Amino acid sequence: MAESPRLSVNSAAAVDSAISLVVQAVDVERGLTGEETTVVTKAVDSVVSETFSYEQDQLAAAAESTTVVVSEAIKFEKEYYQDHEDAVNESISEMVSESIKTDLKFKEQAPTHAKVVYTELTLALIKPDALKAGHDREIRYAMHAHGFVIVHEAYIKFTSVRAGIFYDHHRGKPWFQRLTRFMSSGPVHGFVLGKERAARSWNVVIGPTDPEQARKESPLSLRARFGRDILRNAVHGSFNAARARQEIKFIFPNVVMDPLPDPPKARITFDKTLKRTLIMGLTALCKAKPYSEPLKVLRWFARWLQEHNPNRPYIDGKRYVEVVIPD
Repeated sequence: MAESPRLSVNSAAAVDSAISLVVQAVDVERGLTGEETTVVTKAVDSVVSETFSYEQDQLAAAAESTTVVVSEAIKFEKEYYQDHEDAVNESISEMVSESIKTDLKFKEQAPTHAKVVYTELTLALIKPDALKAGHDREIRYAMHAHGFVIVHEAYIKFTSVRAGIFYDHHRGKPWFQRLTRFMSSGPVHGFVLGKERAARSWNVVIGPTDPEQARKESPLSLRARFGRDILRNAVHGSFNAARARQEIKFIFPNVVMDPLPDPPKARITFDKTLKRTLIMGLTALCKAKPYSEPLKVLRWFARWLQEHNPNRPYIDGKRYVEVVIPD
């Protein structure tokens, strides 16, 4: 008998049982002899063997076909995801490029103050002679024309003592007493000016200390136009940024001298210190709807901010010092 293909235990038992039944049936029906029965058994066994051989070939072909299909599917999936990833990366690159272009375009179109990385402050004084002669308006116009921002201004009156302190760096010079007397002889119009490199820029605008020299070297400067002599030279300007800080603190002690933050730093400060409190306050305002008049709404919101200020100090054991907001 030809060698049968390997079958599982259950399959082999089923085949043996089937062969036995076939042989019995044929033997009963036809009354075959033992040799005939052996022949029939061999024939049936051969058919079964061929059947299983065919099934194995079919299974092998199916397995091979399945392997090909799976390989193609995996290949297609890899190509799809690779194409999809390339498309996503290309899209992200385009978005980034557009964002950079937009940012650059915004910076090009931004106003001058948005491009200034650091705004410096300097002190400017219109001296008594120029103020008395009525040049205040023209000098103020020159400040705006040259791009200065007036941060603070006030009319002040020097005493001889305060004038001596202000010009202490000139003490010991022969004209020191005349200078202090002149500066305390009438009102002075003081300005805190803001601009990039403010001290140097203002000194260019006002010109050399001596008006005669200014008329020769810088005829359009303020001292060339309005100054009379080296003492009465119309305007004062701090000669550098460090000196400007000292003079501003002396003349205007309440002016904040910290540099103005640029927009990104201002946004970080806002998000860190103000945003949460303002959102909570505005939400409370929307829920409460206390008044219909805008002024009363502002007063309500001011009281809410006062009561919920996260940075309120401890003073005399109290959480905060109450500020009365009038109705």
